[in-house]
Amino acid sequence: MYAGSRRSFTPAEGVFDLVGNNMPVFFIQDANKFPDLVHAIKPMPDNEMPQASAAHDTFWDFASLLPEITHMLMWVLSDRALPRSYRMMEGFGVHTFRWINAHGEARFIKWHWRPALGTASLVWDETQKLAGKDPDFNRRDLWEAIEMGDFPEYELCVQMIDESREHDFDFDILDATKLWPECDVPLMKVGKMFSTEIRTTFSPRPNRSPFIRAMSCPASTLPTIRCCRGGCSRTPTPS
Repeated sequence: MYAGSRRSFTPAEGVFDLVGNNMPVFFIQDANKFPDLVHAIKPMPDNEMPQASAAHDTFWDFASLLPEITHMLMWVLSDRALPRSYRMMEGFGVHTFRWINAHGEARFIKWHWRPALGTASLVWDETQKLAGKDPDFNRRDLWEAIEMGDFPEYELCVQMIDESREHDFDFDILDATKLWPECDVPLMKVGKMFSTEIRTTFSPRPNRSPFIRAMSCPASTLPTIRCCRGGCSRTPTPS
């Protein structure tokens, strides 16, 4: 399972939506290939199979043409794709961002969410039984834990590299198919998140919020945070 998530930060400057996944890397280097990736994981056009899966010839044909996808495949085919609970699943911002302080000094960062309960996965047979009986078992577990007051807790950590050290590594630190080795760039704890409420309506607000200008900052990000490469660009800091 490749699970996405979104956290919204609402400081005085506006709204910053941090979109992430449960794996620290992505399939492609070039964002222009994203539509091709989406098409590759769709069901076969002749029979609309497989459903809720991407393990078919169209995807593997696409993967065979992209050497950089290998890293992501190792994660997708590992036990990280079979989380025991969303409360025991790590989260990653995947992309490289820039933090800019009041003096105009910039640093590259990556976001990490670490579950307080630790990381745990299922084995394949367990997953088939649980998901076969209840496809929503992970969502239900999270929902029921919050209802009972057993609030999920995650540590927010960042990896940080001074802008002057961008080229000190033997890989491109802006490449979403690469991760930053924690032995070279250790994690720093910067905060905690608790999930204490259950949303009562799921359609209107999530679907409209990214498209309403009044609900977002300029460029849909905070003035002091920039996403590097892909959907965003390395935008110069306003003076």
